[in-house]
Amino acid sequence: MLSAQNRPITILLFICILKVFVNSQNYTGPIPKPISGYGADGTLTVKVDSIENPAYAGKFIKIHYPTERKGAVPTIFYSHAYGGHDPSSVAGLLNFIAQKGYAAVFVPYQTAGITMEYRYNNLINGFALAVKTYKDIIDTTRVGFMGWSFGGGATIGIGHKFFTENHWGESGRFLFPLAQWYSDYVTQEQLLNFPADTKLLTIVFDKDDINDHRMAIDIFNNISIPDSDKDYIRLLQDTVSGYAYVADHSVPSTRLFDAYDYYAIYRLLDALCDYTFNKVDSAKNIALGNGSEEQVKMPDSLHPLIATMHPVPLYPESSYTFPCGGPLNSRRTFCGLTTISEDADNKETINDINHISIYPNPFNPVVTIRSKAVWNKPLLCIYNIHGALIFSEKLNGHALRNGIMWNASHYPAGNYLVRITDEASRPISKLKMILSK
Repeated sequence: MLSAQNRPITILLFICILKVFVNSQNYTGPIPKPISGYGADGTLTVKVDSIENPAYAGKFIKIHYPTERKGAVPTIFYSHAYGGHDPSSVAGLLNFIAQKGYAAVFVPYQTAGITMEYRYNNLINGFALAVKTYKDIIDTTRVGFMGWSFGGGATIGIGHKFFTENHWGESGRFLFPLAQWYSDYVTQEQLLNFPADTKLLTIVFDKDDINDHRMAIDIFNNISIPDSDKDYIRLLQDTVSGYAYVADHSVPSTRLFDAYDYYAIYRLLDALCDYTFNKVDSAKNIALGNGSEEQVKMPDSLHPLIATMHPVPLYPESSYTFPCGGPLNSRRTFCGLTTISEDADNKETINDINHISIYPNPFNPVVTIRSKAVWNKPLLCIYNIHGALIFSEKLNGHALRNGIMWNASHYPAGNYLVRITDEASRPISKLKMILSK
């Protein structure tokens, strides 16, 4: 008999395995593949090598790379979904990456009957083994961490570990989580001090009833990556000529390939790689365009992508198999965090949930931060537009209630982010303020 705690995971495992079985390399739907530009198939020849996975008997770590390469190439480390240890489930994606001149590493991890820590260590050790084995192929100075579902949530903590402890990605790094599950092994402090040169592209699927969008929103709101280098995108379901373009948990590449795989996922990934690894500035307008027409436009009559810097949940937690506030989520206390409130025309900006006010806003050079409530040992942090922490102070609740004055006379004009957490590092408020000189 399954326990109540394990039953939802078993359901997700069944869903993922079922969708692997129906996977096909055939392209379908009335809208053809792109034949040029970002998202079009590359022309390079793909070679696939294997290494036995020491942590998962009988399973193999896969590396896809172009045979025409000259030296080590930028590499994407892919974390699969719960139960998706068969690499054929994402072979189309891995081959697309290699055809464009990059390498892709796939590490299978066991899901049933093991701990969360074991899964994470399996991925971490597998990626490290691939680098050690294929150091002539993998350029660790230019890396991306991409994942779907469980793997999407895992990319955050795993990426942080390799970025900070192993110094991967010093010449270019990104995170690309899709329909992400819970994110473990990353602390709030690590999120608030994430390497500021990281790029983040988060995509959720509107009809996903498995993973609550609040998990993605939590990470997107709390990670200290500048707004200019991150985007949150929602893919809507649509129908063209009687064909349903499905925006559920199965995107990408675990069903028949269609325009959603190529235009909503591959196109943005292609541009993100070109911008991050090759420093092609024009690619940013597609990958991280903050809602630009080039970024959100879809072919023919498909509904455009929805891009926002201030994501909010649209459906109740009860809509999902894995709600953000569920017992398996180590970050469930962050599920109610609101987005930034900003209105440059108002003299006071207020967080409606916890009654934190900033005034005047815009300000020059002194701003007052005040709470209507008394908080136990709150921590005040101020970040610049690049995500760097420039000021922090531990306060007592009465001091914050009376009002804290911050003098910005030594700082340049621009946008600044105020974050306040309580004694347990739980978010109290996140607000944007504008220094005008």
